Amino acid sequence: MGAVELKFSGSFEKDQYLKEFQCPYCDKFITDNDISENNYRLWVSDYANEITRSESALVGSVYGVEFWLKSVEHLDCPSD
Repeated sequence: MGAVELKFSGSFEKDQYLKEFQCPYCDKFITDNDISENNYRLWVSDYANEITRSESALVGSVYGVEFWLKSVEHLDCPSD
């Protein structure tokens, strides 16, 4: 079971979950500053992803993609 990098440049509704991850290279946790500056990359499972569909009165069908987040690492690790 591997992981692939998710190229993502948006924002999350619950980005506080990213702070639960420790960078595997510098061993520091992802911080609010890292999140606000987009100083992180996401690694998601390469097999356990789901696509969902729901109906919205405003736009019709709405599709969602669920990824299993395996790792979060810094783009540029902070210096000590």
